[in-house]
Amino acid sequence: VSGYKMTMVAAPQGPITVKKEGNAVRAELVIDGRPAVVEKMYINASDGLLWPKVHYIELYGVDLQTGEKRFEKVIPK
Repeated sequence: VSGYKMTMVAAPQGPITVKKEGNAVRAELVIDGRPAVVEKMYINASDGLLWPKVHYIELYGVDLQTGEKRFEKVIPK
């Protein structure tokens, strides 16, 4: 994979891949079971003892194959 991979501790279901194509940089990950380009991500969290407590993450993106909008709400275990 050309680019960089990172994993969210609160949602380790799959890595986020950051790629540069020409002058654009984009992040890709699996949203609702489909590979997608990330449009935005909302993380709901509160202060914790050592680090923030993540309550949920909302992922918004566009399906890489179909171009359809994708949404998934992830609740950490």
